[in-house]
Amino acid sequence: VMLAAFVAVGVDSYRNLGHVLADGYLVTRRGSINRRQAAITTDALIGWQVQVSWFQRRLGLVTLVATTAAGSQGYSVVDVSPEQGLDVMREVSPHLVDQFAI
Repeated sequence: VMLAAFVAVGVDSYRNLGHVLADGYLVTRRGSINRRQAAITTDALIGWQVQVSWFQRRLGLVTLVATTAAGSQGYSVVDVSPEQGLDVMREVSPHLVDQFAI
């Protein structure tokens, strides 16, 4: 019964995972039991963090954290490919990313 519950929560969490860039906003969504959605104006983003867990490294995924000076000070874009993450960062803040990207 517990295994079925964990699988159900995992599938629901995966279905609620996503992000989009629209009209000057970065919109992120994640979670199942504790679902979170945030819409942040791209002008408010002051930096990026790239986090990788042991499991994400095996699957070739990363978590981007868009940092801000206000609010919760960080909004996560969970489980994206490194290429997709770099594209998101370049589109939102090319002045920050291009100096580090090869």
